[in-house]
Amino acid sequence: MSRSLCKPSALPAAPRGRGCASLLPSSVAITLALLSAACDVLTVVGYNDVGSNGKRCGPAAPLLACDQAACVVQEMGPARVGSTAVGVDDDFAYFFRSATDLSRMPIEGGDSVDLATTNEYSMQMAVDEHHVYWTLSSNEVWRVPKAGGAAERVLEVFGHPTTIALDDTHVYVALTDSNQLVMAPKKPGKATLLSGQTAPLGLATDADYVYWVNQGSGGDGQIMRAPLGDLADPEVLASQLNAPALLTLGAAQIYFTAGTELFELDKQGGKPRAVLDGLGETKGLVAFSDSVYISGMNGLQRFRDGKATLLEARPVLALAAGCSGVVATIWFESGLIRFSP
Repeated sequence: MSRSLCKPSALPAAPRGRGCASLLPSSVAITLALLSAACDVLTVVGYNDVGSNGKRCGPAAPLLACDQAACVVQEMGPARVGSTAVGVDDDFAYFFRSATDLSRMPIEGGDSVDLATTNEYSMQMAVDEHHVYWTLSSNEVWRVPKAGGAAERVLEVFGHPTTIALDDTHVYVALTDSNQLVMAPKKPGKATLLSGQTAPLGLATDADYVYWVNQGSGGDGQIMRAPLGDLADPEVLASQLNAPALLTLGAAQIYFTAGTELFELDKQGGKPRAVLDGLGETKGLVAFSDSVYISGMNGLQRFRDGKATLLEARPVLALAAGCSGVVATIWFESGLIRFSP
């Protein structure tokens, strides 16, 4: 499963954006306040044992060993304080080491290499086999080759992208403040807009569908899905939910948060089941194998076999899982951590 990526020397930076998070219009204030006081947002892409880069890991994946044996949280190095964007693949963690620099670091630790530069707040990150994608707080989605090279703009929309998910050929982005879901080709092309949603947020894909949360208002939240590559006829899997927010996918289940609770829902729909309470303020949610990892004010937790285990006590923000481990950013201090064997 390991891939050798060449180490770039001088990497072209992405063109700098036109604004910063502090200049967002007031219409976005409620959405960003929900995500956090520092524009926090979850990092959830992929499902079950595929990890955050959308690739299946196989039975020898190091992170699978954490279901049966003791694994530990280890410090990887500094990262931007309050960063909400992180990604991981077999070999590297991807993160913002500063307010402007998107970097990669070997998953086992070591020197970081800068891949791109931006002067706007980056809301969320996702990775596939060849690229790192990130959403900007203004109205754009960018990508840069993981091995180094020129960054390019994938999508420019009228709205403020928050969460992002990928399939083999498309990028999906939630425009929470304008009640839309966006689908665009990974190679820059024409975007498809799905309007009429109600504050969409949590977003993830599996082999067949893109799933998302409609937060709603006053108890009319929903769990939605549509076939990959086709947003024309979305399906409601669950409704009358009280402010659902984060979402991730297991092999046959959907997991989502609402308030301080974690819920489980069959992918074919039905009645959601509350499986864990007392989460506090949650910021990230990702499933891997039969474990669900949760980040937030209560630290980094793993939910498995009906119980939660505290892995890291410090408040944790962005969260991603890959074959080699779980990576996350610390909330109130500069820090990138990993949970692995």
